[in-house]
Amino acid sequence: MNKRNEKRDLGTVKLIHNRVHQLGYDTFLSSCNPNLVLATVIFDMYVKFGNLNTVKNLFDKMPKRNLVAWGSMIAGYNQYGQAEEALGIFFDMLVFGFDPDKTTFLSVISACGKARDLALAWDKVFILIY
Repeated sequence: MNKRNEKRDLGTVKLIHNRVHQLGYDTFLSSCNPNLVLATVIFDMYVKFGNLNTVKNLFDKMPKRNLVAWGSMIAGYNQYGQAEEALGIFFDMLVFGFDPDKTTFLSVISACGKARDLALAWDKVFILIY
């Protein structure tokens, strides 16, 4: 995907998000009607375009988080070269009581491979899981 198309598509994501908000379903705000599935879909669209600042802000505003949101965060940060941040998010996910599914675990393994200190990252992951 070239940069022009990517910007246009990110613009489309923002338009969709704005329209959802106008309809009163922006679940990133506690004053709106809660719809975790819709919030996760919008969140995941931002992740796919690497808009990590927006992703982080939306994630922090989510009144409820599910495994898909956590997994999207981990995958997004890993995909866009922030493996150590992805591992930090993974550790937070565990602290909040979420167990990784296969998809999340694959992202974590990939992040371990990209982390500067591979052995330390790998040890931390397996100590926390097992």
